[in-house]
Amino acid sequence: MNDLSRHGERSTLACVSLGLLLITASPAFCDEITLGIDSAYVHESNFYRTAIDKVDADSVEVSGIITAEREEGRLRYLASYRGSYQAYREQEEANASEHRLRLRGSYDIDSRTTFHLNNRFRDVENPRYSREDILDGDTGLEANSGRYQRNDLELMLHRDLTRAWELESVVTHKFINFEDNINRSDSESYEIGARVYHRFARRHRFGGGVSYMWQDFDGAETRLDAEARYLLTNLAWTFDIADQVQLVVYGGPAWISTDEDDPGDVSQQQFVGAARGNDVFRANVGSCGFDEELGTGIASRCDFGTPGAEPIPADDLGEVIVFPLEVGPSVGEDDNVVLFGGAALKATFSDWTVDAEIRRQPNATSGDALAGSVTRFRWEVGYVLGQTNWDAYVAGSWERREALTNSTRIDYTVIPGLENAAQRDLAFTRVRDSDDRRTSFTALVGVRKQFSRAFSGSVSFRYRQTERRVSGQETDIDTNFVVVKVSYGIDSFRL
Repeated sequence: MNDLSRHGERSTLACVSLGLLLITASPAFCDEITLGIDSAYVHESNFYRTAIDKVDADSVEVSGIITAEREEGRLRYLASYRGSYQAYREQEEANASEHRLRLRGSYDIDSRTTFHLNNRFRDVENPRYSREDILDGDTGLEANSGRYQRNDLELMLHRDLTRAWELESVVTHKFINFEDNINRSDSESYEIGARVYHRFARRHRFGGGVSYMWQDFDGAETRLDAEARYLLTNLAWTFDIADQVQLVVYGGPAWISTDEDDPGDVSQQQFVGAARGNDVFRANVGSCGFDEELGTGIASRCDFGTPGAEPIPADDLGEVIVFPLEVGPSVGEDDNVVLFGGAALKATFSDWTVDAEIRRQPNATSGDALAGSVTRFRWEVGYVLGQTNWDAYVAGSWERREALTNSTRIDYTVIPGLENAAQRDLAFTRVRDSDDRRTSFTALVGVRKQFSRAFSGSVSFRYRQTERRVSGQETDIDTNFVVVKVSYGIDSFRL
């Protein structure tokens, strides 16, 4: 998918999302609306997410929020939209608007059958790794991945078979589209499954289920088109430790198979490079790491931050060239058997809230091909300081993304081109082992003050670290954030 069509798709999705919210916000579809405005100053210590030559950045973000909800008879729903614009003081090429839409609803078909819908859409370019990002699982994505659209849709039909037995049928669809589709694959997945639960005591609920998931990956600069298929099984136990404390434990084996396309040749632009806003840079051939086996520099090791080998400004990255893909091994098909599962603990008290979860699950929308897993441990502890209108929180996540099957990677040898720019010469392939992984850690601490019924302010400090190991090479990247935010909320009004 080219950049123009992706831009059109992103704009269409944003318009559809906003249109859906405006429909639900009309008097015929909702009975209460809440409006709000947020403004935030953000300082980050490593804007380009590099291991060396770090550049800090300051920006201002302004957001408008609209929430519509309705509860009437059998129907209940909540729809919210946040539109933001972030302006940078020096990195003006990164100025961007963003969109986030959430829709949650349910409908009672009869006294024992309920239909549930849950949808989350994000159109994001500059992740800030907020509390919402931790909860939604968006902290695994990097700002230098480029702009991305991501949507998670779940449809569930819940049926009370008897007073003790319950049945759930679930269908999910997820996709992620990257604007600069270079080292990440656009992907989408479908999953269909069923679960049965039995409440064998007042505080205990036990169940199990099975589901099938199909995942499709688009090819990218370093990736082949591919498919992955999962057969997932699951057993779950829910224990209500107290009225306000719940523990959930679940898990089971999964059977995975993958299949890559064999195109015979690949098309790519003549020069190795990247676009930063409206500026285009070609990599300096002196920044491209040397491969001892091939005896030359290769494109995947070109680094725009190499001292003494500055990137070269240009009008474009050259013409698109067809490279025969005949050199090197390929995977084709692969399979594996793994365990997925996790545990979650949630407790709510008068002054304290504790929410923690650890899970290992298929990595449906990370952009990493082929089949992969994500292991996440997230936590949040909140405390309300008596009657002072102050509250404090500590939150964070640790995530590890791992390849579960071997996959083929495309790379290019480079030679000196115009003005010593890195010019692609030959295309070759290598097998990426299934033990390649990427680990990220995000932590934040903040305080919030409710000055009046409508006006509040907060300050938060955030830390972000990413560790990447690919083919035995490791890279560590860290970033610090300071965020000062003020919010103004208009009282809810009924239509």
